[in-house]
Amino acid sequence: MQRISLPVRTALLAAVMVISGSLLRPQHVLAAPVFSLVPSGTTFFSTQASGIDPAPQTIAVSNGGSDTLDWQVASAASWVTLTPTTGGPGPATVTVQAKNNLPAGTYTADVYFTSTNVAGITGSVTFTYTVNATVVLSVDKTSYSFKAIMGKPGKDQFLTVQSGSVAGWTGAIKPGASWLSITPNNGTVYNDVTAPVHIKVDATALGIGTYTGTITISSAGAVPSSIDITVTLKVTPFPIMEATPRPLNATIDEGRTDNPTIAINNSGASETELNWSMNQPAEPWIKLSLTGGCSGPFPSPISGFAAGGRNSTVTVCLTTLPPAAPPLTPGGSPYTTTLTVSAPDAVLLSGGADTIPVTLTVVSDVTKATVTPNSVFYGHFDTGTFPVSKIKVEPSSVCGSPPTYNIEISWTSSEYGNTRFKWGEQLVGGVPQYERGTILMPEGLDTLTHVGGTLYHTVTLSNINYLYSGHTYYYAIASDDRYGNIGDWADHDQTNTALFSSFEITHSCDVSVPTDVSLQLPMSASSLFGTITVVMSAQDESLVKQFDLFMKNGAGADTLLQRYLVSPTSCTSTGDSYTCIITVSFDTKLMTDGPALLYARAYDVINPTGGDSPQVSITVSNKVPTVSTVAAASAENPPGSGQWQTVITWDTDSASDSSVQYGLEEDDGAFKGYTFVQSGDDSGSTAILAGHKVTLSGLLPGRVYHYMITSCPTGLSDPNRCGH
Repeated sequence: MQRISLPVRTALLAAVMVISGSLLRPQHVLAAPVFSLVPSGTTFFSTQASGIDPAPQTIAVSNGGSDTLDWQVASAASWVTLTPTTGGPGPATVTVQAKNNLPAGTYTADVYFTSTNVAGITGSVTFTYTVNATVVLSVDKTSYSFKAIMGKPGKDQFLTVQSGSVAGWTGAIKPGASWLSITPNNGTVYNDVTAPVHIKVDATALGIGTYTGTITISSAGAVPSSIDITVTLKVTPFPIMEATPRPLNATIDEGRTDNPTIAINNSGASETELNWSMNQPAEPWIKLSLTGGCSGPFPSPISGFAAGGRNSTVTVCLTTLPPAAPPLTPGGSPYTTTLTVSAPDAVLLSGGADTIPVTLTVVSDVTKATVTPNSVFYGHFDTGTFPVSKIKVEPSSVCGSPPTYNIEISWTSSEYGNTRFKWGEQLVGGVPQYERGTILMPEGLDTLTHVGGTLYHTVTLSNINYLYSGHTYYYAIASDDRYGNIGDWADHDQTNTALFSSFEITHSCDVSVPTDVSLQLPMSASSLFGTITVVMSAQDESLVKQFDLFMKNGAGADTLLQRYLVSPTSCTSTGDSYTCIITVSFDTKLMTDGPALLYARAYDVINPTGGDSPQVSITVSNKVPTVSTVAAASAENPPGSGQWQTVITWDTDSASDSSVQYGLEEDDGAFKGYTFVQSGDDSGSTAILAGHKVTLSGLLPGRVYHYMITSCPTGLSDPNRCGH
């Protein structure tokens, strides 16, 4: 940092910009950092010449984006002190302290945050400082409303008292409100807002009704000398809790689950509030849920709230196959436990709790497994899986010898078991004739002990080729469950939509390269800089597997700039062909500045050659102006006025528009904000290389000023293209 030895000293603030040449991948692009500042503004108060600084305030600083954020903070106000002045990349807290050294009046200061690692990212918080000419007594609220249950204390509320009087303040309750108190009841000059006064109410000796009391805060020598605070207390009856059903009895087939519910009712008056909680039972076969589902997690305790005349619902998750425990078996004694509902402020059974006996009876399973609705899933192994009933196998360049594929069909059953699957294309009288075959999948079920099996089933139809295309295939599913219930094939006809299912295979030949290849660049493609968005598309009989982005230079030579692989999810079937579209980011800094031609080439999964898009004419311009020959000359203007001006001059290596920003430096060397002056310069031209000039006027002697020059290519204001 330079300093000029003149009555007005001016220093140069240098900045360094590092430009990455790495290509941004779409799946790894980070959102730019964003300042998140809480609060957005706040207020200080003090009394003139009291010698007491107001309580400090804080600003919570965090990053609302996903990229890294490092920062510095400053303010131009002399009465503001900031700690710390730099931070990042994680959340931080900046303490703002106001000094009591100002005349009476109202002052405003902006605290500026500036990113030190990403140009152009800023934020600010505005502070208002009121300095009173006389001692002022104030409170944050002058009325409070409480609610308490008859015979119970209420929850505290909080009061902040501020008084600049050296005598401090005192608080008193007017006679007639013995149920009302404050702690503490006196204080010193500025009560700390982080340790406020507690306002307490107690309905232990009160009946149902509404009560009013007054707190008087007094401070000798302050204006006003006292403030009255009105407190209203509404005393309500007890909530009345009743849990139903009680007891809870359930009967479940072995290997199954059940999810009954319990209603926790508040039958008290409408203004009552029932707060309850329940611990999870210790038995592994029962869990409690507030979400309505039984997939977990199951926190303990669970808790809820019910106003008078309303209820909370608890789902009781019962299973005969508890995790990490032996299965529950039929024929023996029922399984039992007791649920306890705790609600200390409610009218309850003795002991302050309500108990719900639970009895679970397990019986032999006599029902057959069924297919879970909407669980059937189709696909083939070679190109991924798609939940559709039309399966398109990949085409071949030679229709006489196409490749073969494995088609996968999966589903979920209502209970554990083995899979049986029939399929074929003949349909007689609405009933499939499964001439293609029957598949038995022994998925872990022991037919002798009836142990094992699975809920998630998959069958594979092997060696499917184009000869299967153009047909609709029908299939039926049956399962033998783990308790000996044998599934059957009945009712698999078109009248039973729950069991009747089909799929279709399509196929075509691919003998041409992709067509209708297009390359779309930003509308400003005539002058590209930085990272741009590129859209490439093509049409083909099979999937497009990749796009290549090429540059053709003035000599006609082709250069591969970037290769992009295409996911099948980027392609849409349009009958016997696909349309594939991708959107990617490309860093133009991979190219040299100057004119060029760009085009895209698309490749399918069959042909070794690709199809090209039309060529797009572009000009790449990523040059950043270089600032040099910087000088500053100062003089008193007009002479004898005590006002100084500094003329700053510099050169650039390319035609550019320029601006200068400058600001003061305090004794601790920290910046206290910037003042932006004219954009461009007063040299008589805004698009020159040498002789840039800006005059800074109204400068004060004995101050250190910092300045920074910004030069951008003529007509462009993108901060990423500007030199400093």
